[in-house]
This record gives sequence, C-alpha cells and structure tokens, in this order.
Amino acid sequence: MKKYFICWLLIGSFLGILFNNSAKASSFDYLIQISRSKITCVPGATILFQFSLKNQTKQNAEVQMKTQLANHNYEFSYNMLSQDTPAPTDFKLLAGQEKKFTAMIKTATSTPIGSRGVLQCFFYVKDAKVAEALLNFYVVDKITMILRIGNKTVQIADQDPVQLDVAPYIRISRTFVPLRFIGESFGATIGWFASEKKVTYSLRGIQITFWIDKDQYIVNGAYKTMDVAPEIQPPGRTFVPLRVVSEELGATVDWNASQQTIKIIFSPK
Repeated sequence: MKKYFICWLLIGSFLGILFNNSAKASSFDYLIQISRSKITCVPGATILFQFSLKNQTKQNAEVQMKTQLANHNYEFSYNMLSQDTPAPTDFKLLAGQEKKFTAMIKTATSTPIGSRGVLQCFFYVKDAKVAEALLNFYVVDKITMILRIGNKTVQIADQDPVQLDVAPYIRISRTFVPLRFIGESFGATIGWFASEKKVTYSLRGIQITFWIDKDQYIVNGAYKTMDVAPEIQPPGRTFVPLRVVSEELGATVDWNASQQTIKIIFSPK
C-alpha cells in the first residue's frame, strides 16, 4: 500500500509540474516585430514607431499592455494607437492573430537638441511578461537621408536603415520620391483623403495640399503649379517630384547622377 501511495505521489507531482509549465506562457510564444527601433527627429516633429505583437500559440490569450518612458531627459508626451484609434491596454489576441500598434511621440519646437528617451512597451499574459518593445528616440538638429533610384533601402543618419515598399524612380526626366516616408521622417503629419485623391502635409507652420494627377497645389493658402503632377504607385504610395522636397518642404537636396543617389538634409530654420 505504501508503494502505491509513493507511486501516485510521484505521478501527481509530475503532472503538476507539467500543468504549471504548460500554463505559463513563454516569450517565444509571442512575437514582436518592429519596423525601426531607433528614430531621430528635429524639434517640433512627431515620431512614429510601428510594431506588432503576434500570438504564435494555439490558444487565445487575454493580453495586458503597459507602457512607460525611461532614460529620458525631457518630458515627452506620447499616445499608443492601434488601427488609428487609441490602443486598449487590455485586449484579446486570438491564436495566430497579429495586432499592430503605432507609438506617437510628440516634440515641441522648444524641445532641446540632444533630448532623448526610450518608450518601453511590455505585454503580459496571466501576469507573466511575454514580450516587450523598446523604442529609442533622439532629438537632433537635422535629418540626413540617402535614397537611390531603383533601390528600396534608405540610409538615415543615426537611425536604423529603412525598407521602402516602392523605390524612387525616374519618369519623363523627373525624379520621383515617396512623400509620406520623407514627410514622416521629417516629423510631419501626412493626411490622405481618398475620395478627393488629396494628400496633406503639415509641419512647423507649413501646410501643403497636393492632389494626385494634378499639377496645382496649395502652400499655406497660396496656389502654385509644379511641372509634373504627383502619382500613386502600388500599393498606394504617393510620389512627388524631387523638386517639391527642396522648394516646399524646406530641405536641401543633392542629386548625384553618376551614382543615382539623392541626399536629403532637413534642418528646421
């Protein structure tokens, strides 16, 4: 009888350990994917971090998100969004489901150069931390980027390289570059109004309105005309002539014809 008791005790202990281990979520069960974990911006700009959390388990999960600013030497304000609406701190993530987030960090024109911080996003399942996203940002005096015709990779000083889904191109002897990517790299707010095929650009008192396939545009209420109209390239990216970036967005542009590269420097006045 004593032997049977010991045997059942060992089996019970084994099952208890097995049950506890299966109930506890592993960090490998939840995948964080970050497009860029290090971004710089100029004062007055808005930083956008985009990342996602995927449930790689076979079970639905109740997830809790906690965020905080760390290692910061300036009081920044930030918002967490999911599909352009405020992101919930508690949500259900179905088995195999991926949820996308955007962290929006705002600076002011008075934000000192050299200000920095880390936005920490922690995710918990049953009080156990299963994933985290660490988003590093810095305030600098200028943004410098290099694009190449036909190449989707963009090099930005002091930032992670960026992969575009559509490369810059030349058509009818004009160089076209992606408006949203360049504008958001400067820290601008870009708006899209599908019914009107209208794109808006807003940064540091500059308000610009473009229309797809129209050569007329508006800068702070004044109508202007460009020699080539903006275009849309699949999967829905707005491209504008390079000249617009230099003349209207306030950037310095250097075109290297032999290397087919475009160097853009944005430094707010």
